[in-house]
Amino acid sequence: MYIAGINWVAVLVAAAAFFAIGYVIHMRLVDLKAWNAAKHMNEAELSTSRMASGMILPLATAIGLAVVFSWGNVAGVADGFKWGLVVALASALPALWYNWFYGTAPIWIFAVDSAHQLIGHAVVGAILAGWR
Repeated sequence: MYIAGINWVAVLVAAAAFFAIGYVIHMRLVDLKAWNAAKHMNEAELSTSRMASGMILPLATAIGLAVVFSWGNVAGVADGFKWGLVVALASALPALWYNWFYGTAPIWIFAVDSAHQLIGHAVVGAILAGWR
């Protein structure tokens, strides 16, 4: 379903993939007790409504990349993967790393989040540009 030159089904699939990547990285590969301790959080602070709202950010990323790809005429899985990485390196990671420079969490937290952003942006890019 295309509206304004954007395949919205691909956007939803890409957002779900980004969310799933985050789930695997943060909920299956990382020790949650160590994560919570490093972030100075406890289980009570991680409400289900807060976690459910986490789908908003992958959706915003997918929409943003879809718009950029439409404007730049990015097509094909390889180009989408490449440009997804470029956007992650140029925008998502620098914004993320501000929190490390001025925050208190240990560096491994940002390494995990960086992996999520790099992999997520690349996969979102591949889905969006491959589906065109």
